[in-house]
Amino acid sequence: MWDFYYITLLIPYLPSLDQQSLIAPLKSNLKKEAVGNKAYSLLFLQKNRFRIPETYVVLSFAYAAYLKDPEAVLGKLRSEIEKLPGHSYIVRSSTTLEDSENYTHAGQFKSLANIRGTENILSAIQELWASPVSPLVEAYSGKQNPEYEEMKYAVILQRMIPSAVAGVCFSKNPVNEQNEIVVEAVEGPGEELMQKGATPLRWRLRNRKIREGAADHEKIRIILEVAGSATKLKRLYGKHIDLEWVYDGHLVYYVQVRGITAEKKINIYSNKMAQEMLPGQIKPLVWSVNIPMVNSVWINLLSSITGPLDIKPEDLATSFYYRTYFNVKTLGEIFSEFGVPLESLENTMLSESSTGHSFRPGIRTLRHTFRIIRFIGSILRFEKFYLKEYRELSARYKELGQKLSGELSPEDYSRHFLELFKEGKRLAHLNILIPLLMRIYNRRLSKKLKRLGTEYDQLSITDDFPEIDTLSPLSLIRHIKHSIEALPEDLKQKSISYEAITQLKGTGHIQDELSDFMARFGHLSESGNDFSYPKWEEDPEYVFRMILNHAEPKRYQKAIRFSEIRYARLRSPRLRSAYYKAGKFRVYREQISSLYIYGYGLFRTLFLKLADEFVEEGMLAERNDIFFLTKPEVDALVFKRDKSSGDRCTSVIKERKADMEASKDLILPTVIYGEVAPILDRKDLRNFRGTGTSSGNYTGTARIVKETSDFEKVKDGDVVIIPFSDVSWTPVLCRAGAIIAESGGMLSHCSIIAREMGIPSLVSVENACALPDNIMVTVDGSNGILTVHDHE
Repeated sequence: MWDFYYITLLIPYLPSLDQQSLIAPLKSNLKKEAVGNKAYSLLFLQKNRFRIPETYVVLSFAYAAYLKDPEAVLGKLRSEIEKLPGHSYIVRSSTTLEDSENYTHAGQFKSLANIRGTENILSAIQELWASPVSPLVEAYSGKQNPEYEEMKYAVILQRMIPSAVAGVCFSKNPVNEQNEIVVEAVEGPGEELMQKGATPLRWRLRNRKIREGAADHEKIRIILEVAGSATKLKRLYGKHIDLEWVYDGHLVYYVQVRGITAEKKINIYSNKMAQEMLPGQIKPLVWSVNIPMVNSVWINLLSSITGPLDIKPEDLATSFYYRTYFNVKTLGEIFSEFGVPLESLENTMLSESSTGHSFRPGIRTLRHTFRIIRFIGSILRFEKFYLKEYRELSARYKELGQKLSGELSPEDYSRHFLELFKEGKRLAHLNILIPLLMRIYNRRLSKKLKRLGTEYDQLSITDDFPEIDTLSPLSLIRHIKHSIEALPEDLKQKSISYEAITQLKGTGHIQDELSDFMARFGHLSESGNDFSYPKWEEDPEYVFRMILNHAEPKRYQKAIRFSEIRYARLRSPRLRSAYYKAGKFRVYREQISSLYIYGYGLFRTLFLKLADEFVEEGMLAERNDIFFLTKPEVDALVFKRDKSSGDRCTSVIKERKADMEASKDLILPTVIYGEVAPILDRKDLRNFRGTGTSSGNYTGTARIVKETSDFEKVKDGDVVIIPFSDVSWTPVLCRAGAIIAESGGMLSHCSIIAREMGIPSLVSVENACALPDNIMVTVDGSNGILTVHDHE
């Protein structure tokens, strides 16, 4: 029940009814304590020249006086209401508890629409003043807000706007925290959306472009106007907001603005970059070596500009179904230090098309000026640094390769791994920067050539830089294929495999060419970033088939040499400098790429030698099984080589092999929200799609609640499935571990409740109430998926 303690303390200090009006027009000199949060936000809209309906406020001290002397207060209210314009009003609560930074108390205090006439308005105010003692408010407030007892209660009298369309707009997606505007709309009054759970029309906009929703809708002009207002209000408000609006057929009115409540930090993951860097399924051992090694280099590189970063290598990426996803949020926070807005990085990594980064240096960027200058200086000197490092690393890896070619015992494993890991980070540093610099120099050259009417792709750069061809296997592949095709017909017919050609007389020159090819390029593999793939030298038959099947790419434009570019007088020293810089860095890219693949491939050599020992000792069934263990698991097996450890690893390997096989053909989304991979359809699982309105992932028992008589079957932590959102169902919603509704939107009562309680929710899940009771389900609010387990 309502505790009168604070009110009783205030009553002696309240002004007498004769001294002050109980109702005041909304104006700038009113204090928040007098008008409540909801009216104060309307005042904010009014001050910033946003159109609001004509509004009056029954001040909060009137309620405190009413508790002491109801008859006197009602009499004075009656006389003041009689002086108001004779409109129809919506009578709304405005307490100091509602629309706070953390809780909205949405729907817990009554709003009564289309109230006209003095006595009706007076009755509506009395009905609202009764709401603090409502069981609904106690159920919600008792669970959510300890400040309930300190609440002050004002009442808004707002002119009713005849609504053609109404809705809500969020300046940021409150579910997945993407920097996009979400607009929902229903025909008729907004109560259809919030209190009656109607399923709204929905639009998502990013950078003024519509990402979801009908761009040709008849009211799209209104939607874009509301979205623009939300963007402006977000700047004025100083934080992201949700905005309630009404369109009367002529003008848009704004009836409520509040800060988005219960914001949660949710990570966003994208596989857009990974499709180039670490494509396909990545086995556990490869993941547990590659991510710490390469990501630590990225962190060191970036921190040389920003200063120390409180980020671990595993914070930059995660694995879903053995596929690599990069953390867009964490990367965005880093790049925002350089003046690249988070929205720009999200656009690049989350959108279908890449528009590149916009660079807007600001105060945060200026803080790093000294380090940026120092970093640019190191880049300008990088070529000299690279040549020295490349010579040292080439010699070092030759030495490491010789070490690993001999006999190795498990006791040598840790020492060799640390050596490879240490040198691998040096190598990764070069393998990151050299390609980046090559792209910069190529782009610079491309722009200069374009001004001369020449496309960069027409240029035959290998004529002046023959090292490019010698470092690539393609020229030797072409040469060997030509040698095979030049054989006499009888020998050519018999040269069908590597084994066959090595035993044929008259093919000695081709055998020598194949041996030379293996010596120079045998360290390459199908994936240079995944050492679980066999090297070419391990599978000469694969290499031979690749040579036989090689097809020359068609060139549709005649290649030209740099010396053939017309207008020699325009081939200025700057152009020649740009050309030779681009050419040299093409050579460096080929050099470092080859050395990186060779050095990285030595991890394979090391782990397979260790695996051979484990197979011999009976701890692994076959040598390639080692790639299904993580690095810590391999370490544990090295130091405790007994039957129980082997049995445990065998069980883990078997499970992971089955998981990878079962998920190898799954088509995963480009973007995943949150830390839990979305459950995808399988034989025993069925997914239902909906609109996520509160993020998170929860598994529990489903309870179908179609009417109030079903309340008693709901237990704490159940997944409550309802046909629509109803304010009167607050007590049962407050017991849920997750909420599913067949209808509704972002501002539906159940959606707001879920966001404030920090539990996942979905709306607009068709036929959800047709599911049976007591089944196990998983609610993925972040990705909008309801999964039914053991589905028949």
